[in-house]
Amino acid sequence: MGLFGGNYDKPGKGIDKNEPKKKPFFLFFEIFFRKIWKMSQISMLYTLCCIPYFLLLFAFAPVGQEYVENLAGSPIASGAGATLYITLKSLLAMAVIVFWGAGPLTAGYTTVMRNYAREEHSFVMTDFFGKAKENFKQSMIVLVADILLLSLGMFAYVFYDAQYIATNSMVWLIAKYIIVFIFIVYTLMHQYVYQVMITFNVSVKELFVNSFMLAFAKLPMNILILLISAALLFLMFTTYLNVFIALLLYIVILMSFNTFINIFYTTKTVDKIINSGSMNLNK
Repeated sequence: MGLFGGNYDKPGKGIDKNEPKKKPFFLFFEIFFRKIWKMSQISMLYTLCCIPYFLLLFAFAPVGQEYVENLAGSPIASGAGATLYITLKSLLAMAVIVFWGAGPLTAGYTTVMRNYAREEHSFVMTDFFGKAKENFKQSMIVLVADILLLSLGMFAYVFYDAQYIATNSMVWLIAKYIIVFIFIVYTLMHQYVYQVMITFNVSVKELFVNSFMLAFAKLPMNILILLISAALLFLMFTTYLNVFIALLLYIVILMSFNTFINIFYTTKTVDKIINSGSMNLNK
């Protein structure tokens, strides 16, 4: 059987409708461990498809040579300096994909993981590539918005930082904090962007507005999930593991867990909206 082989189109035995509902905390782990292998497979497929975008992000990741050399205490051409340089660029590139997504590929990935969160059968290949194609236009607009915000935001931050160092003016320090705040808000919104996209028929404007509203409506839990996800990603890359081993372990094991934490919670939130009838725009 190949890595992504097997008969995924054959439904499982399903869930007994008469079975009493479990608490979300226990249900999360029950579903995760029941589907862990399939989640790992779809995470590896997703990651393989994201390689071109990862390489693009890696190439343009704003990691300064002087900063790395000061941090490593050795030239960037040396073993320690080179390792730290690659690690920081890999961490930044992976963080963008984990927290903001990769356009159509994330639409497909979110669909499969959402189906698992709903305890519904998922035709992995069909759902992954089908939803990626179905939401191609909107997800590409989101991806372009991500790249523009990332590029302009990082340029603005570096510029404001240089101005603050040169002038020691609070104006530039406040400007830096504004950029950081925008990045945090946009990251919180992205916990819902692809969920709303694959679930509702909304315009791009409505997609961002609804994601913004959901991010702040459930702010405490959204922040907690973001911190857990960030901690898992950061810890994996700051261990004594080789950066390539860290990437492999994260993709095979932790990425599924990290993603499912977010998908499980946001799916329940979006489903409550559907059941309440406040949005009757199901796809």
